[in-house]
Amino acid sequence: MEHGLRERPDGRFELKCRPEDEAAIYTMGMVHDTYRLLPAVAAPTVVVCGELTDAIAPKMAGMIAERLPAGRLEVMPGLGHFGPLEDPDATVASMLRFADETA
Repeated sequence: MEHGLRERPDGRFELKCRPEDEAAIYTMGMVHDTYRLLPAVAAPTVVVCGELTDAIAPKMAGMIAERLPAGRLEVMPGLGHFGPLEDPDATVASMLRFADETA
């Protein structure tokens, strides 16, 4: 949060990046060959997404997890694209579970 957001005078937060840069990330998000390279990632990996997100929906996240040799999918119930901000406690619990599993 410290590096990605800034506080506005009204107390709300906004992204530090320019709106056109964020839009370019979404426009170009699938224009690469990373999906092809996923089978080479040997590290245990959990792919987490919100149940209600439309950025990387659970179906797509599941396809990513399936291509990872040691990957698994975790769908956060009731959360959207900003799941970690919507439910930080559930996010931390997920991270701690993963740390316990891979310790």
